[in-house]
Amino acid sequence: MALDNLATVCCGEEGSKYFKQFCGENLQVDDQIAAVAIIENASLPKVGDTISISTSMTPIVLTRGNYTVNILQYIRDKQFECEGGGEYWHFLHTGLLKASSRAKPSTTNSDVMSRYIAPVKLGQSTTAELMLAEHYLPNIDVIQGIQKRASSISVIYFFKQGCLVKDANGDSTVYISDAGFEVTGGESGYIKGTITLTEQSEYDDFYFVANPSNFIKELKKKTEFTFGTPTVTGATAKACGSKGGCLAYTGTEGTQITITPDVNELTSCPNWNVYLNCSDELGMLSGSISINPNTGVVTVASTLADGTYKLTVEVTNDCGITGTQCYLIEVQVD
Repeated sequence: MALDNLATVCCGEEGSKYFKQFCGENLQVDDQIAAVAIIENASLPKVGDTISISTSMTPIVLTRGNYTVNILQYIRDKQFECEGGGEYWHFLHTGLLKASSRAKPSTTNSDVMSRYIAPVKLGQSTTAELMLAEHYLPNIDVIQGIQKRASSISVIYFFKQGCLVKDANGDSTVYISDAGFEVTGGESGYIKGTITLTEQSEYDDFYFVANPSNFIKELKKKTEFTFGTPTVTGATAKACGSKGGCLAYTGTEGTQITITPDVNELTSCPNWNVYLNCSDELGMLSGSISINPNTGVVTVASTLADGTYKLTVEVTNDCGITGTQCYLIEVQVD
């Protein structure tokens, strides 16, 4: 069974949004965990395995020297493919990992999900507190799923110098502690939720990168869909081509316009939405502007009054990867 969707409410926006991947200036800090990937055991490539990634024309044999850079791209590709319903998850530092999430030995308390019956000093361990504040409540089902299946997941910790792999099929023991949330104050009180991953292993195997500065840049990139040139009928591209980051088109009142987006990395069946401006609901315009949730084709009806309309198309797959493209449609009087 694959891990379920992991959603978050952030930035004051209404509704659930997926975590943006790999960002934050704290990636520059030594020994601090920059990002965490949770992956199904059966899907974790090992040194010596051959993998295919989108950035290479030929298959790559994983070595100690190339493991970190290639495993990062491998996980990103798998999130785009989203096979099996979502086996690959990233957790970032900003707003999600505590600053104290570092690679260092720690003492752990006994826990119902742990095989330890009393506090013990772990010989080799890495601890990361993953869920904070409003991120917890929308993800209770996911967190419970991780708890129940701690023995069947592996964890990869990314640092600016490379990555640390905790392979549950090897000598690592993954368990969960401090999973839960608390409610303080009244109706407007603060709700804090946490989940702590701790892994014990006989030894740690760290895969260094040759160029930490370049790796930081790669780690900071968001995993998101990018858009190519759409197929548009009933409208013509403006001479300027784009305006304010939007692709700009001109149509005529009384003529239907269709926009078929082109997503570069799309390999699985996604969900599509269209918004007015950046994230506003269409409201009264929903009778004149629509999107096919399966194909992403946007239809602007011939009944739409003259004016300029800013539309944002959003594509999302079941592994939490999103992408947006803005279109500026000017409908002129015939």
